[in-house]
Amino acid sequence: MQVKDAWKATDQLSSPLGRLLLDLPRGWTDSRREAAIVTALLMFAPVVEAMQAQAGVESGRFSLDVRLFNDVYKACPATLRPRLLSSPPAKFLPPQDFERMFLQTYRQRGLSADDRARMAGTLEAFLSRHPRGAARYEREIIELLRSNVLVLALRGLSMTGAFLAHLGREDLSRIGKKLDSRNATLRYSALRALQRLLERREQVDPDVTAFCLSESVRRRVQRLAARDSDPDNRVQAVKLLKDSGGRSERSAGRRTGRSR
Repeated sequence: MQVKDAWKATDQLSSPLGRLLLDLPRGWTDSRREAAIVTALLMFAPVVEAMQAQAGVESGRFSLDVRLFNDVYKACPATLRPRLLSSPPAKFLPPQDFERMFLQTYRQRGLSADDRARMAGTLEAFLSRHPRGAARYEREIIELLRSNVLVLALRGLSMTGAFLAHLGREDLSRIGKKLDSRNATLRYSALRALQRLLERREQVDPDVTAFCLSESVRRRVQRLAARDSDPDNRVQAVKLLKDSGGRSERSAGRRTGRSR
């Protein structure tokens, strides 16, 4: 086929995923050639071309060749599937196709922390497009939230704040404790998670909102607003206090005329 010959002539097929294109079932470039090429570009092309293809899919100008993606997935050995599910077109898959391939791959044994982190990024991008489907991935998001690996915990905090509605006491407490972390990025992510949970208070359980507005959390956030070493954290803490009806110790001191 002409399209296969063209791809074979480029260095895109030097990757193990790219070489799989040569062995896929016949017909992937028939009447849906444009969608197939766009999908291939998203998976294998240099950054500029891939970004152009992605912009076209996001705008609705191009469509994704789901059949091609499924064929590549079936041809992939287990060790390559995490890489495929971390590629740009994965987040554009229809919900049923994404769920089947993502969960089968994410739950396979021997997945490295890096693979999980990259796939978690894909999951977050996918759920940004399909937030109502978040409940299907609650188990994975909670596991990320509970992880001791920083990059995984950060993803867990982000998705918990953005998408989950139900959280147990232990997991809520876990978010609160991250406000006391020595890691500035972890503190910021915990603040941001609480912020997003409050912004979705009509969607989350009352217990979740009550925790976000609790005196224990408010005191921690006040401390960060007044004394956190990271300026971004201080700004985020002040915003959270404002949205939750509280105020920072620094602001309270100014309003009451207190001085050091």
